[in-house]
Amino acid sequence: MRYLAIIVSLFILSAQTVAGQSAKHAGGKFYLGALGGLNATAIFFQNNYGQTEMDYVVPVGFSGGVTMHYRLTPKSHLIVEASYHQMGQKHDDHFKQMDFYKDINLSYVAIPILYKLILNKNTTAYEDWASRSKPKWYLLAGIQPSFLISADIRYEVEGNQTDFISFITEGGNPNLEEILANGQPEDDADLYNQTDISFIGAAGFHTNIQPSVVGFVEVRGGFSLLDINAEAWQLPGPSGTYNWSRNLMIGFQVGLV
Repeated sequence: MRYLAIIVSLFILSAQTVAGQSAKHAGGKFYLGALGGLNATAIFFQNNYGQTEMDYVVPVGFSGGVTMHYRLTPKSHLIVEASYHQMGQKHDDHFKQMDFYKDINLSYVAIPILYKLILNKNTTAYEDWASRSKPKWYLLAGIQPSFLISADIRYEVEGNQTDFISFITEGGNPNLEEILANGQPEDDADLYNQTDISFIGAAGFHTNIQPSVVGFVEVRGGFSLLDINAEAWQLPGPSGTYNWSRNLMIGFQVGLV
């Protein structure tokens, strides 16, 4: 929770900062602001460590942080952000004549590095208020290094909370020897790699809501380029093969710069 409090504080600080950006929006290059949003998240393929794969339930997570824009040209910006992201996946299924439920909650601090291309024609560095207040559509793409700061997973069998090993070995597991050799994770985060890199893409629009403040709304999605599972827990599934697990997300972002 302290990480979330830090991000919220940065969001408030940035929202206060944008009020003093009039000189910059009159033709400067640097813009500091804040953004936040809600995202549908998933982990695909799932890693159930040899246990039967389970049905997916899509959770919703919050993201928010600070954003810095550097104007390369009137129609293109370089963007660097520092943000907090809630990722994860829920599974709910019935097999082996039992009900199984798993709720994975992962928290990351991310540093997206993005390129923004404005699509409107005749965009100039200095525009009158009537032009600046009209929506300007854009595309955005880049990479997002992320760092896992916490993981919390809830396991239930027949409605009763249980531990990791009991959950994945209930009714038998072909990877039992490897699982017992690894032992019970001291922290749920031990199941995952501590770093991730994602591809990010977005489409949206921005407009001046005041001479010194630009608001934006976008649809943003992303997926991991790396396997998020820790090496010790990269165990084959029921088919005998192992597949990477990747974070996926898509949602809405709003912000001010």
